[in-house]
Order: sequence, then structure tokens, then C-alpha cells
Amino acid sequence: MVASIILYSSPMMLTRVGAVSNYNVTITWTDYTQTHGSFTTTGLVFINVDGTNYTTPQTFSWPLGSTHNLTAYSYVYDGPHGYVYLFANWSDSGAAMHVYTVVGPDTVTANYNTYWAGDLNFDHSVDIYDAVILAGSFGATPTSINWNAYADINHDGVIDIFDAIILASNFGKTGP
Repeated sequence: MVASIILYSSPMMLTRVGAVSNYNVTITWTDYTQTHGSFTTTGLVFINVDGTNYTTPQTFSWPLGSTHNLTAYSYVYDGPHGYVYLFANWSDSGAAMHVYTVVGPDTVTANYNTYWAGDLNFDHSVDIYDAVILAGSFGATPTSINWNAYADINHDGVIDIFDAIILASNFGKTGP
């Protein structure tokens, strides 16, 4: 499934000397779980704009031609619901971290793929193959030769029993 973060802008004129054309730029997102009505991702950070993380949709008023640093986080762990979201691409072909230039009304979408936490080979199934991947990195830290960032499911910097528990809690699940 694909989760999306939508960046769109609409024109707004500011009243001041030498009226400047600004654009309201709103950053919002939807994901697989929201579109299926089960819960929301409130509190999760998918986007960083100009160095600030946002957990809720935001609207900015930016001048035409101004540039802004957009970051779509590559991995978002939703522990309470058992999902992970992996950044797939921006609709404007920008990298996960890129500079956005306000050029007028526009829509820029950061697309995310949704997986069960523990689906380490991203085949939409948490199974023995994922357990083998986790076992191969068990005990590893980021400086270890057998480090696998995806096997550190809870992103605490060590692949340990807590990651194995997460994988086990979703073992046998397919989709979403």
C-alpha cells in the first residue's frame, strides 16, 4: 500500500506596499490506515520543513521563488499499530531531502509504502524469512559488520529481543 504526504499551494495576495505574491503552502499526509478508517498517524513525524519536524498538517505563506528544505523521513515506525512506513519517492522526482522552490500553485507528494513491523524483506508478509534476517543481525549495533538498520525495528540502536518481540507479534500477518 502507498501512504502519501501531499504538499500543495494556492495563491494568496498580501496587502502591503508593492503587493507581493505569496502562496499558502500546506503540508499534510494520508496513509493506508487513515484511508481505511482504522486510526490516524497523529504524533508520527513524516516530514521536516526547513529544520522543523511536523506531526500535524501545517500551512505556510511563502513568497514566490523562495526555497525551502523538505525532508521525507525514510523510515517511520508506528509501534502502537504495528506498521512501518518506508519512503518511496517524491512526485517531483526530488530526493528524500531536497530543496523545494515556490513557483506557484503546485502539488508535491511524498509517497510511503506501508508494511507490518517485522517485514524485513518487504514482501508484505512477516514470516520465517524475516526471522532469519533478524537472527543474522541479532546483537548488532550501527558499527557492527552485520548491522541491518531495518532489523532494528524500534530504532533504538541495537538489534535485540525487543525487535524480535515486535517481529513475533506480527508473525504470520500479510499485507497491508
